[in-house]
Amino acid sequence: METSVIVAMLGVIILLFVIVGLGLSIWWDEQQPVKKPTPDEQTEDKIRQTLISFFDTIDNEVPMDVRAKLVNIRNSILDVLPRIEDINSSDSHIHAIRQTVLMYLPETLDNYLTLSRDYVMNSPLQGGKTAHQLLLEQLDLLDQEMKNIAKSIDEADSQKLLIQGRFLEERFSTPTHWLEQE
Repeated sequence: METSVIVAMLGVIILLFVIVGLGLSIWWDEQQPVKKPTPDEQTEDKIRQTLISFFDTIDNEVPMDVRAKLVNIRNSILDVLPRIEDINSSDSHIHAIRQTVLMYLPETLDNYLTLSRDYVMNSPLQGGKTAHQLLLEQLDLLDQEMKNIAKSIDEADSQKLLIQGRFLEERFSTPTHWLEQE
């Protein structure tokens, strides 16, 4: 009889520890600040999806020469996206990439696509250029900037490789020097 009472009391004590532990766990979780993403906070996936969605919506709406320039811009962006550590950084290159996807491309193409096809191709605007020619110039600017940014990121990454190479060379160029100290 005493053994069964002891076992029952141990069961009750264990149950109390579990209940108290769960309660403390819930209380602790409530005390921790929850990082809620701000509405304008972006992720690499959001930027990629926005870019892909943009291309899906305009794919058949633009002439082939415009599409070719857009594909170059898209490829430059998709190439560097995985290498960006913080897409919400205030770094000027990252800001330019983010704004190109979220604002510059959509607004540029929206302004172009609201015009009639005949007007776009035949009506001179600024400096005698048609809306189509002006759009191509604007896309050239964006394309060149995305290529410059990609080159800059490549150069920064190659510097990391060079630094690592120098470290390894210093560390292992005389492989026995650390053995001699023992």
